[in-house]
Amino acid sequence: MLLIVCLHCIVVNRLIRCNDGHRKKKKHVLIARPNVTKAYNKHMGGVDLVDMLISLYRINVRSKKYYIKIIFHLIDLSVVNAWLLYRRHCSQLKVPKKNVMPLLAFRINVPSVLLKSSPPPPSIIKCGRPSLESRAKSNENQSTNTLRTAPTPIPPSSTRLGKVDHWPIATSKGRCRNPGLSGYTRVSCSKCDQRLCLNEKNNCFKDYHN
Repeated sequence: MLLIVCLHCIVVNRLIRCNDGHRKKKKHVLIARPNVTKAYNKHMGGVDLVDMLISLYRINVRSKKYYIKIIFHLIDLSVVNAWLLYRRHCSQLKVPKKNVMPLLAFRINVPSVLLKSSPPPPSIIKCGRPSLESRAKSNENQSTNTLRTAPTPIPPSSTRLGKVDHWPIATSKGRCRNPGLSGYTRVSCSKCDQRLCLNEKNNCFKDYHN
């Protein structure tokens, strides 16, 4: 853009009509168009689109340090580019437009998926004889576990359909959370935290994650 402004050029196909340096002679001279001008004219629409999408839900940071603003701008840029790739992937799979997440829902879904994908922190095992407080807490937990608890929330589809860290683990007896089934199982998913059947007759664990 600066090259065009400085030279006062008018782009014509593969040649440029330039007025600079020939004003006294009052004539136009055709010169070869630089490749940088061709590349800018070809991709300027994509740059303007990304800038517009970033400005919709920008992370506002009140800081006088320039590198802080650069870091958060790169985060916004990465999220917008990921959403554009997500839309391209949905169009390739012919997903209906009503099922495609908008940019705001995509941004809200990103941190929840990242938190689900991270491994749980290692548990600290204390050595020695348990104290009276720990015994009392264990007794309270056992009494509360006997009561009926509310079902765990359903994870987002991006977490459920992700192909990483879904492991069957043993748990207490409860209803299977696979839609359409009402059986009981003692197996749950380590990532989704949902009880799913996994036996010779039913393989809800596989169906739920596909």
